[in-house]
Amino acid sequence: MSSFLNRIAESMLLSGTPLHSFTVVLPTRRAIGAFKQIIASKKDGNCWLPEFTTLDEWACEISGMRKVDPLALRFYCYEAYREVIGIGGSEISKVFSWVDVLLGDYNDLEAQMLNPAILFRELREYVDIEHFSFLNEPLSENQESYRRFWNSLPEIHRILRSRLLKECIGYPGLIMQQASMEWKAYIERRQEQQFIVAGFNALSQAEQSLMKQMETDGRGKVYFDADHWYLDAAHNHAGSFIRKLSKGGLGKILFTDAPMNERKLELNVGNAINRIDLCDLTASLLQESSMEELQNTAVVLLDEDLLEPLLNRLPAGLDKVNITMGLSAAKSGFANWIDCLFALHKSMTNENGVAYFANEGFLRLMNHPFMHELNCSGADVNKYELFISTELARASCKVEWVLPLLGDWTDASKSIDDLAKALELLDIAVAKMDSRQLPMMLAIAGISALRQTVNRLQHYPESANLSLANLSSLLHRALASAKLNIPGEPYDGLQIMGLLETRTLGFSRVIVLPANEGTLPAMPGVESFIPFEIRAYHNLPGKKEKESVYAYLFYRLISHCLSAYCLFLQDTDDMKAGEKSRYLLQIEYELAEVNPQFSSTIFQLENKVRVDSAPLDIPKSPEVIDNIKRYLESRLSASSLNLYLNSPLEWYYKSVLKLKEPEENDALDDALYGTIVHSTLEELYKPYKSEIINEGIIKQMLTVSERLLHEKFSEHDESTHHSAGLNRLHFERAKKMIEGYLKSEIKALTNGDIKIFHEAELMMEHHFTVQTPSGPTPIKIIGFADHIEERNGSIQIVDFKTGSVKQNQITIKELDIESFKKHDKGIQLLVYEWLGRKKYAGKDIITQIISLVKPNDRTLTSSVISDAQIEKEFEQAMAEIIGEMLNPEIPITKNKDYKYSKFES
Repeated sequence: MSSFLNRIAESMLLSGTPLHSFTVVLPTRRAIGAFKQIIASKKDGNCWLPEFTTLDEWACEISGMRKVDPLALRFYCYEAYREVIGIGGSEISKVFSWVDVLLGDYNDLEAQMLNPAILFRELREYVDIEHFSFLNEPLSENQESYRRFWNSLPEIHRILRSRLLKECIGYPGLIMQQASMEWKAYIERRQEQQFIVAGFNALSQAEQSLMKQMETDGRGKVYFDADHWYLDAAHNHAGSFIRKLSKGGLGKILFTDAPMNERKLELNVGNAINRIDLCDLTASLLQESSMEELQNTAVVLLDEDLLEPLLNRLPAGLDKVNITMGLSAAKSGFANWIDCLFALHKSMTNENGVAYFANEGFLRLMNHPFMHELNCSGADVNKYELFISTELARASCKVEWVLPLLGDWTDASKSIDDLAKALELLDIAVAKMDSRQLPMMLAIAGISALRQTVNRLQHYPESANLSLANLSSLLHRALASAKLNIPGEPYDGLQIMGLLETRTLGFSRVIVLPANEGTLPAMPGVESFIPFEIRAYHNLPGKKEKESVYAYLFYRLISHCLSAYCLFLQDTDDMKAGEKSRYLLQIEYELAEVNPQFSSTIFQLENKVRVDSAPLDIPKSPEVIDNIKRYLESRLSASSLNLYLNSPLEWYYKSVLKLKEPEENDALDDALYGTIVHSTLEELYKPYKSEIINEGIIKQMLTVSERLLHEKFSEHDESTHHSAGLNRLHFERAKKMIEGYLKSEIKALTNGDIKIFHEAELMMEHHFTVQTPSGPTPIKIIGFADHIEERNGSIQIVDFKTGSVKQNQITIKELDIESFKKHDKGIQLLVYEWLGRKKYAGKDIITQIISLVKPNDRTLTSSVISDAQIEKEFEQAMAEIIGEMLNPEIPITKNKDYKYSKFES
């Protein structure tokens, strides 16, 4: 088939107009490169090529403007907001949380060439009707503030627009609108030039206005790439934009040689369980391809996160690969290190004028893989301390470029200055490393992007008011925009690209992944202050329009190929079953009815590509044995013991090596939830240590419990904001549990119980020696008791649980390894009981779980170690487990249910 660009090149050559008199406007640089190759192949000898540009660059040239830096644009908008609202407005951190949405609306307004006065009047009227028309009372202060914000939007827009135009800068919609207005003056300066605009689909009103003027003045032509099959089908969204543009008299459609319903087309659909399997399947498909097939194959990634795993799985010998999409620095080890840095500062606390970091976060930062790549890691501190002062952190850090980052960042301007110093030093350090390695190349790109951003922030005094969260967000955006382009030959071998990059290009065979509903088309989120009804009335782009863009890109790609392989995921990241795209279903259903040359098959390929996988077990080398010994000498807890019994490899990674899994989201996890509940109960009992607890004391606790719970939620991470949403439900559930427990205590005391409170959150410990193959080994067993009391003459060690617990989970009949494996909560009580006997020698010890879901149930008790003989048997069982841990003949094995995680060191 003759390609779209090939036909345009032929029309230019046949026009009789010298090539250098043309300016060709195409969607991407990749398309420009392909067009140059086509013209070079059709011309003998040397010639002057046309001028090539993209639509955004062309609009900047016509308008005499340049695109404003996104960070600078946010500050311009904030300044306009402050000028209109005054000192009573929101602080910069809050404005930055929604300013991108407002700027998106302003961009749409300009791009669609709407009258701002009309749009903003309708918006004000809508807000008044929706929120204030039913009110009889005077507006509250918050309501007045809300109304004032909506009324201020037109003035903010006017001031922002005026300042941008004065400095000849703008966002895309404004630049395109100005280009449309400056067209006449532009062509006066370019009187001999002819223009060709090709390969576009969804055009804004400003873009249409510009192109209509061009065609009306006889200065150029617009070409659309389409297929009769989807363009003639009114129900098919793939042709919706071009149908409207064509009816409006704009441009010329260059149809494919043979429409999809009349030519041979193979659609092959495959599926994979997860992302790695998806990349393996793609690699298998490529491995079975001939060199000729690879020359005409494009792998189209709808999810850029698949690029790196796919590159790691490409078949050996596939040496000609061109990648049009870049690897994002936001996915690099350096970006994760920046996350750890901000997490460290988020953990900072101040006590008596001294700033402290969470020691765990400090060690995570200093032992991060990125530090290892720079051959500088580690810090000489006690890793078992909970907190470390910033002064001690700086003293223990031997890495010069890290030192500026270990100060107190409560002042945003200081944090920005510290980052600027550190990044400058880091740039020098990285320059000394081997920059040919991919992680280092990504780090260099990320460092460069952050330096530019931080340097810009230093020029804005308002940056001093940024919150740590907003500063982190800005840096993340900068990292996301930093792309590492991988060198390759763009016109030879396998091509890997994103869907947008396929515009104007055609390939005999395409591989599309993941072709899932939700990815093809992507879930179109439309964030806007403008309500849907007003957006729809003024033809502002919405969900339907965004889906139509995806439809066109996909159908256009398929219309130019002979065979397509579309791979989708059976499982998605949100724990839902994956579905193949509706577009595949539509093609399969509709083409099968009208085209006898169309075939649709489900394919499965054996994975023939060798992929290195993590080992199923780890041999106990002398180094591994030493690691385990050091851990056992420092602390072995009941939870760690349970982890070893159930998943030895996970125990080695998490407990011994202290590797941490990155947080998946900002939601309140189970561990933090339990910590909040436990610390609230601890705070309630703290004033009554060694006192007899009576009903009056418990009733006093009930009056302050909600306030204390509020404080504990607020003390923790920002994600525990609990006034609304899921965390509000967590708060109410915790409140109910604590009140339920306190009421159950009143009931027990009323029934005659005598209770003396001793300790809360107490660490009990005991040292003993175990005989191992390498000789006597000292072991330190620890346990953190939630609550220790003396009740009716017995010492009770209480473990609070926020979940449900059953009796069979704690009942242990035999003191051996197999029984321990089946009763994780039982062994926890056993360890507490054993430690309690050591601490409170000669006293009757009862260990108990109180499930706060059912606080009146006090039957979940354990008192197994009733005499010295049973105590000895328990110690022998513990010695057997520890001996197994240190036995070099027994490898550290992988539990079949354990899935490897991405650990942070």
